Formats: sequence, structure tokens, C-alpha cells
Amino acid sequence: MRLSSKLSISLITTVGLVSLAFAYMQTRANRRSLNRELERHALVLAETVSKSAEPFLGDHSFAQLQRLVDQFENREQIAGIVVLNMAGEPVAVTSRLAHRLDKYPDPVRKSLRDGLTHEGFITLGGDPMHVIAVPLRDDPFMIGVLAIFHDAAYVDQQTAAVWRRALIGVGVQTLLIALITLITIRLGFGRQL
Repeated sequence: MRLSSKLSISLITTVGLVSLAFAYMQTRANRRSLNRELERHALVLAETVSKSAEPFLGDHSFAQLQRLVDQFENREQIAGIVVLNMAGEPVAVTSRLAHRLDKYPDPVRKSLRDGLTHEGFITLGGDPMHVIAVPLRDDPFMIGVLAIFHDAAYVDQQTAAVWRRALIGVGVQTLLIALITLITIRLGFGRQL
């Protein structure tokens, strides 16, 4: 194998691997950023809705509680909301979520058990979701749990888009570097000394 071919192959391989490593780090950082943003948004929404839900649950105003939950039925990225009493029974649930919940995910069960806020990424009916469960209180007692489910599919979609752009960038960079290297070798080293 000629020197120019060996040099080109090693240069293309090295540039490709370095570019892929940077693309991987960029994609990971982007995914973490999107997840943190979703978690932050979910926490703020959960705290806001819980303040409105606590008086209704405390007074056993389940019709008003259901109306409150239904206000979030068609919001973008919200897959649904459920309010549970201390027995773990739903007292208000959005209709889109009602048929999808055969059992409650770990964050909801943990919140019912220990009275703390829990969250996590889950798969519900084949769809990626983020769930946050916050305890509802009628001081000093815990009276239930509010769980908000967000559709997290957009995180995967945006991560896939970043990967596509990164791979196209890697291909273009590698091709340009290989061409420049070949031209340099042909013009510079290709002549006899």
C-alpha cells in the first residue's frame, strides 16, 4: 500500500473517530439538558397544581377536583394528571390517562408511601413519559398524591435530530480533510525529491 493511501486512511479514521466522540458528548449533553428542563417544568407545574388541588381534596370536592384536572387535558406535552387518595384510589384523572394506567409507576407508589416528591422517566403504553408525584397535604396530614405525566417523546426526537446533524457534520468534515490531504500529498510529496 502506498504512503498516500496509508496516510489518508489513518487520517480519515482518526478524524472520524474524534468527530464521533465529540458528537456523542454533544448529544449526551443535549439529552441531559432537555431532561433537566422537563424535570424543572414538571416540578413547577406540580407545585402550582397541588396548591389548587389540596383544598378540593381536603373538602372532598371531587367534582371541582375533576374540573381542575380536566383543564390540563389538552395541554401540549402533558399526557395526563391523576389525583389519588391515601388508599391509592384515583379521585380525579384526565380521560386520556385513565385507560393507560393499569398500575401506578414507582414514583407514585413511593410518594404515597413516604410522603415525599418523587419523579422519574418511565415507559407507559410504549411511550416515553416523565412522571412527577407530589404529596397533597391538609396540614399536618398527608391526604393524597398528585401525579403529572409528561410526554417525553420529544427528547428522543430532538436527540435523534442532533445525532443526524452530527453524523452529517462528521461525514462532511472527514470528506473535506481527506480531499485536502490527498491534494496536499499529490502536490507536495508526489514529486520526486
